[in-house]
Amino acid sequence: MRDRVFVSFGIALTALVITRPLDAQTEQPLAFSACYAPGTPWSRVMEHANVEVAASAIGSSLVPPAQQMSPGGPEAFAFVDGDRWSTTATDGGGLQQGDPTTLTWSIVPDGTSVFGYADEPTANSTLRAFLDSIYGSEAVWLPIFQSVFDRWASLNGVTYVYEPNDDGDPWTSTTIAAGALGVRGDIRIAGHPIDGDSGILAYNFFPDFGDMVIDTPDSFYNNTSDGSLRLRNVLAHEHGHGLGLSHSCPIEQTKLMEPFLTTAFDGPQHDDILASNRGYGDTNEHNDVTGSSTALGAFVGSQSENGRSIDDNGDADFFSFAANAEDTLDVTLTPVGSTYLAGPQRPNGSCSRGTLFNSLIQNDMGLEILDTDGISTLAMSTSNPAGVAESVSNQLLTTSGTYFVRVIPGFDNAAQLYDVIVTLVGPTTPPTTSWTFTTYDLIAFFTDTSTGRPSAWSWDFGDTNTSTSQNPSYFYQSAGTRTVSMTASNTIGSGSAVDQSVGVAKRTSMTMATGGTVDLDGDGNDDLQAIAQVGCAGDLNLRVINGSTWAGASEDYRTVDGADIPVSITGTSDFCSADEVAGLSDTRFVQNSVGDVMKFWTPEVTGSLIRLETDVVLELCGASFDVDLVGINVLGVDIREACNDISASTVVVMNGGDLTLRAGNSVVLRNGFKVESGGSLSVFLEVPTP
Repeated sequence: MRDRVFVSFGIALTALVITRPLDAQTEQPLAFSACYAPGTPWSRVMEHANVEVAASAIGSSLVPPAQQMSPGGPEAFAFVDGDRWSTTATDGGGLQQGDPTTLTWSIVPDGTSVFGYADEPTANSTLRAFLDSIYGSEAVWLPIFQSVFDRWASLNGVTYVYEPNDDGDPWTSTTIAAGALGVRGDIRIAGHPIDGDSGILAYNFFPDFGDMVIDTPDSFYNNTSDGSLRLRNVLAHEHGHGLGLSHSCPIEQTKLMEPFLTTAFDGPQHDDILASNRGYGDTNEHNDVTGSSTALGAFVGSQSENGRSIDDNGDADFFSFAANAEDTLDVTLTPVGSTYLAGPQRPNGSCSRGTLFNSLIQNDMGLEILDTDGISTLAMSTSNPAGVAESVSNQLLTTSGTYFVRVIPGFDNAAQLYDVIVTLVGPTTPPTTSWTFTTYDLIAFFTDTSTGRPSAWSWDFGDTNTSTSQNPSYFYQSAGTRTVSMTASNTIGSGSAVDQSVGVAKRTSMTMATGGTVDLDGDGNDDLQAIAQVGCAGDLNLRVINGSTWAGASEDYRTVDGADIPVSITGTSDFCSADEVAGLSDTRFVQNSVGDVMKFWTPEVTGSLIRLETDVVLELCGASFDVDLVGINVLGVDIREACNDISASTVVVMNGGDLTLRAGNSVVLRNGFKVESGGSLSVFLEVPTP
């Protein structure tokens, strides 16, 4: 059995040390605080001040001991982070400020010896018999205890578990046995005579003890009106001490932790809740990352999380929700608090007048909306000062999925209560369909311009082929004019179909001589140029023109199956590349169907040398490779790379030969690549997005 050891200290107490039987010598402070019946004379409260020591308490409900001794100090609201549970039977040790915590609680059996810690005589616990005399049976009064712990659990990050066992280990002047699963609770509740009617109603030890003694003969408890509000508020007040909260002044009947019990309200109030959230976080702890976010689920309308908190400047809260692609999002983060008097109970037991404390401006929080990847920021609001709500309005969600709201802490190491409300609004009418198009060669590029938040599209290209893409491209097999139809829809319904006539015409191949250029996409800008290069006199080098709309690795190109733009390069001299061609490695080329051309195929080619002596189409699926065209006038060689980039070297296109390069990503022409006089190179390029 592991005993907790008291080190009593205070104005009139002598320190006592005892060794835990199974542990190394350890000292803990004996600190407890009482709850007084309404009307108890201050002289009686002050009489108990010498034995009621709350040196490890949290004042106002969070003022540390140093400030309890100095009620005129500059800050009325503070927290000693170590003055909370650090070890429990369920969690073990290492608990720190803001950590969620599990506490077990038990009722000691009658006959358990309980020392008189408030100068009352040592006596056996009679709590069970006392409560039976009022309520008739445990089945009636035990749920009252449970309701008190449930209420605290709904307000902070503590989980309470009833431990039905308690081995009755005696409470001595120096030890109370610590909680042990299946043996006794972390919080042990006993009762015996303390001081008769009125005066002390109960007292409770501070963490890591948390145990409670109720004044069982006190007739105060005979009044069970309002759902036994008297008993419930005594239990809630005393357990506040068991969490580490000390008495809060002045006496205004606005805080549960005021020294005198009140029935003006039910359970913990704002200051009490804020104090417990500083120590243990809120009910959603730990929702500090997207993976452990608080799930709001799928909904239409509004969902709110009220009474939540940031417990310090390192505590971020995440909430997740499911939304449709066409929803708009509104989120409002509202700090909760007010200005009130708060101060400590003086060492002589009297109550200070307190100083003004504004719980609304403790932490200047911010708001962030994250995309479905949980990383990308869609919107953020951090501009308002502390105490003023932050909001994001009319944020359009472009894809269906799970989104995240992040509450961002400010720089102040302080707890802040808040409410957050998330509102999702879907469309209320079907969309109005509209679209535009452009053409190039046999390709048509379609752009949706519908309004009313469409989420689905149905295209009919006029030749029995269809698409459900928002902005499709389509390659027609022949020139002509077709009637194209599109209908946009959303979750409410479909808009009216819009038809337009779309005409396409075949564009002939373009030929470039030395120094020539070509405009591939018809935008008025030259895209490719054939130039002579030093070191390869008289030869041609194909490159992407700097400043062209096709230059650069980040350029986006539309992939259209079958939509090749043939470009032939001819000249009276050879075409070669002394170095890797600048720009071509940044240009993507489309992989297209082979058609009826005969194929010579190898599945894996890495650094191999391939010799071709006939008209073939060579499809390669591998890494880099070398191709050497030899023999007599090689004609119609078509190299297609279906999987990776083409990186061609040691390639010679002889007189009368025609080499065609097609690739899925890029073409790199390296040293040794050469087109002889009379030969030609065709590069089939992907058409860029207009």
